[in-house]
Amino acid sequence: MAVNRKAYLPKYGRFAGDGRVKVSALLRHIVPGTHPISVTRGTARRLCDMFDNSGYSYHTGAGNVLWVLLEYSRHNHIGYALEKHLADGKPVGYTLKKRAEVKEKANEPQADQG
Repeated sequence: MAVNRKAYLPKYGRFAGDGRVKVSALLRHIVPGTHPISVTRGTARRLCDMFDNSGYSYHTGAGNVLWVLLEYSRHNHIGYALEKHLADGKPVGYTLKKRAEVKEKANEPQADQG
């Protein structure tokens, strides 16, 4: 009897199932100016787990796999903040933070600037 692995991995959405199968970005998850690449489902799940565990994800200016975490966050209704880092007007990186992480950072006492 075949096991329906997708039933055991509902939080992963399209990334559930055979980890060797490649998936590509959907247009609604692509950040303008990035260059998405296809990844295996296994790689996508690993990225999602790391994001879940840390609350952060850092990406180069190409943003090749940024779409994976945007799709995962939207699928699981995870609030996030996306920061674009620029140098000379060109993107050099992106930081994706879970909303809970953003709120915690905002509530931390700030060092005295004076």
